[in-house]
Amino acid sequence: MQSNYFSQNKYIPENLVIHILTKLLEALKYLHDTCKIINRNIKPDNIMIDRDNNIKIINFCLAAYLENQNDILVSKKSFKGPVRFVAPEILLYNPRNYDYKIDIFSLALLFIV
Repeated sequence: MQSNYFSQNKYIPENLVIHILTKLLEALKYLHDTCKIINRNIKPDNIMIDRDNNIKIINFCLAAYLENQNDILVSKKSFKGPVRFVAPEILLYNPRNYDYKIDIFSLALLFIV
C-alpha cells in the first residue's frame, strides 16, 4: 500500500512535487489553449490527487471563457474567491482586467506557501 504523505503531515518527496507541478501545468495549458477557460479559483481545495498520484483540477464555479487567447477578461462582478491565492490583477484593478496568467500566478503561490 502506498504511503499517503498528505494525510500524515510528512514532507512530500521532491520527485512527487515535480510530478504534481508538471501535471498541474499541463492541465492549465489544456484549459487555456484548448478549452479557452480561465479557472480563476486555483487553490489547494480545488486540486485532487488520488492514490496513483493522478491530478485533477475541480470546482469551475468562477471559471471564465475567453474566445481568443489574446483577449482580456473584464469582469463586472466582484470577485468572491479566496484572497490568499488570487492574483493581484483581480484584486487591485478597476475594471478588473486579466487573462490566463492569473491561474499561473495562483499555482505558483501554492508551491511557495
